[in-house]
Amino acid sequence: IAWGGDNHDMWADPANPSRLMIGSDGGVHISTTRGRQWSFVRLPIGQMYHVATNDGQVQVTRNGGKNWSNVTGNLRGLPPKGTVSSVEPSRFRPGTAYLAIDLHQVDNRDPFLFKTSDYGESWKAIASNIPRSQLSYAHVLRECPHRQGLLFAGTENGLYVSFDDFDHWEPLQSKLPHAPVHWLTIQEQFHDLVVGTYGRGFYILDDVTPLEQLTREVRGMDARLFAPRPAYRFRKIAQRTLVPAGTVRGQDPDYGATINYWLKEPVKAPSEAEDAEVDRLAEDATTGGARKPVKRPPGEIVILEAGHRLRVLTGSNKAGMNRVAWDLRTVKVQEVRLRTTPAGNPRVWEENGRLSGVEPRRANGQPARVVAQAARGAAPDARRRP
Repeated sequence: IAWGGDNHDMWADPANPSRLMIGSDGGVHISTTRGRQWSFVRLPIGQMYHVATNDGQVQVTRNGGKNWSNVTGNLRGLPPKGTVSSVEPSRFRPGTAYLAIDLHQVDNRDPFLFKTSDYGESWKAIASNIPRSQLSYAHVLRECPHRQGLLFAGTENGLYVSFDDFDHWEPLQSKLPHAPVHWLTIQEQFHDLVVGTYGRGFYILDDVTPLEQLTREVRGMDARLFAPRPAYRFRKIAQRTLVPAGTVRGQDPDYGATINYWLKEPVKAPSEAEDAEVDRLAEDATTGGARKPVKRPPGEIVILEAGHRLRVLTGSNKAGMNRVAWDLRTVKVQEVRLRTTPAGNPRVWEENGRLSGVEPRRANGQPARVVAQAARGAAPDARRRP
């Protein structure tokens, strides 16, 4: 394979992993055999990024790269000499794709985002309400592979999300620093959003399934529990040979299952009647009977299995999206305490009383007597515990 200069991007077809494309200075290399054989298509344009260029040109092929059409002229309102920094084909609708174009090198710092639904024959500007500033020019645009119309956009100073296919954008900053967001990838199995920044490292927004389920109807509800993603139980193993030797540092997500819920407003503390109703429905797994009424804080989450209480968690209580992690453990097992003197081994009372800090007693309520034997064969000396 003879490369056409610098290589700028590689794309793997999510529907067909045998199909690969690499954009270079001279054109596009295409493989349909997982990289064993390549064909080269030279295009009359400059450097390639996906199937777009750093001088604002956009090319479309509908026959596997045999023929290409320049659809740049259909991008109405786009100034010249921009860099098409990302192209996102939709997985849901044939002929639909999204563009992010950066013009800050020609001193135009507005975000330029476009969408086509007819293979580039026409385009619609979709930046809508993203705030304009000196740092608002766009780098990347992605569509969620699990929900049609859920879009993520990265600009020079932040991350934005649209739940309605670009009609309205909202900041998705949270604890993400206001750094240039140059790349976005959604890990499909675990539904994680991976954010690549310029100068501030990689960030991962774990489990975006609540964003995939957040609709206008859900926003109007007082409360909504989102369907969780699958959780896995595993055992951590630490080995000195696996410790990274470099300066790269990261943070693992919370172990277990993430429970996500929506609150329109912070909830008030439950009344005594509501507490009693929860106790009636949730039988305590440790005793097999109803629990004594307990005053619960707002945001308490009860995990049940077949009517038995597995675990009680206290989550956040704020308007909007909330999350709490369950480590997959059940309620703590009640400590077993001896109530009668064990036959043939009364000394166990000494250890039991010392560890628990209570005076051992027989079942009839009388203090237990511990038998001590001074020497082998000596007569037992029964004396009362102090």
